[in-house]
Amino acid sequence: TIDFCSPEAGVDVVIPETLGGYPVTAIGDVAFNFNYEMRSVSIPASVKYIGQNAFMFCADLEQITVDAANQHYKSEGNCLIDIALKTVVKGCSNSTIPTTDDVEKIGDGAFVFLEGLESIEIPANIKSIGGAAFGLCPSLAEVTLNEGLESIGQAAFSTSALTEITIPSTVESVELGAFE
Repeated sequence: TIDFCSPEAGVDVVIPETLGGYPVTAIGDVAFNFNYEMRSVSIPASVKYIGQNAFMFCADLEQITVDAANQHYKSEGNCLIDIALKTVVKGCSNSTIPTTDDVEKIGDGAFVFLEGLESIEIPANIKSIGGAAFGLCPSLAEVTLNEGLESIGQAAFSTSALTEITIPSTVESVELGAFE
């Protein structure tokens, strides 16, 4: 398990398949948290678990790559996706949320604190947006929500630059402070 790592500024992080002869199967909670200038991360096939907020506050993250042989996670459109949960667990400022049916949710804090995120389209396959999913994105000025979206979590778009948004008719719930 990788529990905490603080790479140098501008570094490309490649998580090894093994450490000390043992397979790397987990990335702990907040393992790379607050690595503001980490540019990219590559996740090997051996990783079976990525902890909550493992890459939170990685404001300069530009690229997420998961080994194609990984059975638990994948990367698509510069998004880290939990295959079993059908959830985007981390995105980048330049991510495109996949439009395939094997992705249905944007997880809690998935895009939090991405200062360079200016616009995002939530495709029709996405049913829910988690809490603070796009929180603390001060440049986020344009969001397109498509029909099919059912719920918007607490503080989902808090502290953004949004001035206008159209909520699709399919939305059944908007939680507290979603657009604060």
